[in-house]
Amino acid sequence: MNEPSGCIHTIREARPSDNDALIKLELRCPLDLGNVELVMDRRPDFFAQTQVQEHSLVLVAEEEGKLVGVVAGAWHDVPLLGDTRHLLYVHHERILPSHQGKGLGRALVMELVARTREAGIHSLYWLIVPSNERSMRFAQSAGIQRWPVAGRLCQMDLAAAAHSPRVRTLERERAGEAASLINVAHGGLELFSPFTGHRLRERLARTDAYTWGDYYGLFDGERLVAVGGLWDQGRSLAFIRRHRRDGSTSFSRAMPVVDYGFTPGAEAAMVEMLQHLAALAVDRGRNELALGLPPPGPLDVLLQGLPHTVDEFCCFIPVIPVPEEGAIKGIHLDPFYL
Repeated sequence: MNEPSGCIHTIREARPSDNDALIKLELRCPLDLGNVELVMDRRPDFFAQTQVQEHSLVLVAEEEGKLVGVVAGAWHDVPLLGDTRHLLYVHHERILPSHQGKGLGRALVMELVARTREAGIHSLYWLIVPSNERSMRFAQSAGIQRWPVAGRLCQMDLAAAAHSPRVRTLERERAGEAASLINVAHGGLELFSPFTGHRLRERLARTDAYTWGDYYGLFDGERLVAVGGLWDQGRSLAFIRRHRRDGSTSFSRAMPVVDYGFTPGAEAAMVEMLQHLAALAVDRGRNELALGLPPPGPLDVLLQGLPHTVDEFCCFIPVIPVPEEGAIKGIHLDPFYL
């Protein structure tokens, strides 16, 4: 246990019995994104996202038996600037408004780092949308330089959803072929760890939230030309957006596309695949499809015909020297770690 200097908070590892209290805490801690206030509703399972991650840790801050803060991180091996790094991603932190500005957020992060040090972490990192000014200020106040490249997240409206007869669930025996297509589509991106058939099978066996029943291939005859998995994040996470300009509220439950890829030049097949996955999302009562995008290219051109938005995530990695502008191709966004 640890107590931030000058405070009476106790920091400990979260327990399953904290589930309801953590959900209530997050509902009281919306993100300020400029014109939008974003609330994340993680009912019924606050811990659902941590279960799809390879390694994760959730810490809570308590005051007189009441939860007043939480931080969650996940660590994984990823390529960065030519070397494989063991990085800790801080993907989630919330502090009750009444306890903000007192150093509790920094204390939680430092305790997270301390408790994962034995895992051989090279550095922690954050991915933050620029409109999240509070988190941007937090990173910059700590003296962490922003990297000169951003990760890109596409959020597709499901109006263009269309089932394709060329798509079917993929047999696990074709995991090696699927891994090759994923690697071609994302090769050269920082934070993208190349797949093998074994690694893909491991990902799809970690939890019942993402299995071979959620993984699809698009075929030209018997030739596999595009692949992609659907993770039903919306089963335990709703995004509630309160729009300040007109006072309206919108809700979304998303299904991210995970571990996708396609043969070189087959961007049109990938779009056909995305439309099919969008149709599956509609069938399951979801209203948004999300996927990380590589740097702008032919896939962006074809996506222009579909209703979608693209958000950029700024990257902060405090220990690794910041590369020069143009020195790296781009950053991969894995939905499991956002």
